Amino acid sequence: MNTSFSAVKEMATKDLVEQIARDIIAKTTLVQKYLEDQLNENNIDFVPRDFSGREVLDLFGKLMKDGKETTVDPKLFTFENERFRRKTSFYMSDKGSVDLLSSENCQPPGIFVSNDPKEIVLVDTAKKPLWRIALSESPEAVSYTPDGYLLMSLFKLSEIKGIREIDESPKTFLSTAPLRPLGIYCEPDGSLLVCLVDNFDFNPNAKSRRIVRRYSSQGTVLNSIEKYLGKAIFHCPYKVAGGFSNRVHVIDITSATGGQIVVRTREGVPIFTFDNGGLESFCPKALCVDREGFVYVVDSGARSIFTLDKSGNLINRLDASCLAIRPTALATYAENMIAVGFENSQVAFYECGFHTIPPEYNTQRDGDQAVSTL
Repeated sequence: MNTSFSAVKEMATKDLVEQIARDIIAKTTLVQKYLEDQLNENNIDFVPRDFSGREVLDLFGKLMKDGKETTVDPKLFTFENERFRRKTSFYMSDKGSVDLLSSENCQPPGIFVSNDPKEIVLVDTAKKPLWRIALSESPEAVSYTPDGYLLMSLFKLSEIKGIREIDESPKTFLSTAPLRPLGIYCEPDGSLLVCLVDNFDFNPNAKSRRIVRRYSSQGTVLNSIEKYLGKAIFHCPYKVAGGFSNRVHVIDITSATGGQIVVRTREGVPIFTFDNGGLESFCPKALCVDREGFVYVVDSGARSIFTLDKSGNLINRLDASCLAIRPTALATYAENMIAVGFENSQVAFYECGFHTIPPEYNTQRDGDQAVSTL
């Protein structure tokens, strides 16, 4: 009796396993067919990639509801919306996360890209490499000057180094000792914004130095933003951008899992601070500002790009959580264009349409306000 029951149980288990296997094969075929259709249609919004086992299971869950098949949502495979449309993209020849992008002051239009800690490449509008720069140290940030120098911040050396195409190797532009440089940004007038810290931590004390300093094109100090009304402004200024209306835009890291966007005048007067309303984790990694004052922020943890208007209101969040790849860097590129770097060596160019604010965004509603004024 017991033997017969065990045999029946074994057969039932085998049937269940076979049923699950057939179900997985069927759904894998469905996903594969969808991906092939996307590629055959030359869909430039589709990003081909490898799926992990976990992602396949998650996708099956989206294709099944109450045991019934559902249609595939195209949003699972795209990364755009009506105000943020991808125009083109390319992959770097070597594998690695694109962690540095810079296009300010590039004439004719070009962009500096780094997916290798020891190399930076200048790419033109045809996506062809024009200049390869081999490095002995890994920079925290890079920025191009109007007179043709690529500047890079070297945290460990407490230096900003620069190199021109005619130079064989970078030369010291200025020393920031005893402080160490993080983010840098060269303004169109040639002045340089630099994030400076004494230590890379998020709990400064009364003796800590957390500064954004502005230098002239000759390397002399013009002014420093450190305190306002006797109170320290920054926890740990990490990245910086200018380029609009005498403003300084800073990613300020507040903890190992959080940060905020602090916007000040060059003299340190508060304009706005954005922390996503404090409603969820916000970990900004990169930012840029276009000529109209729109601020674009990469949050790699949330796989999102936030767009803020010049008053600090959140007007768009581009969600890429459906993709396996994370956005890691970004820069303005030509008019109404943003370049986005990803962790899979890809650089994509998006056309932005934020110059007319959509009517659904009412910046006067307190309930939707994600800005705290300092």
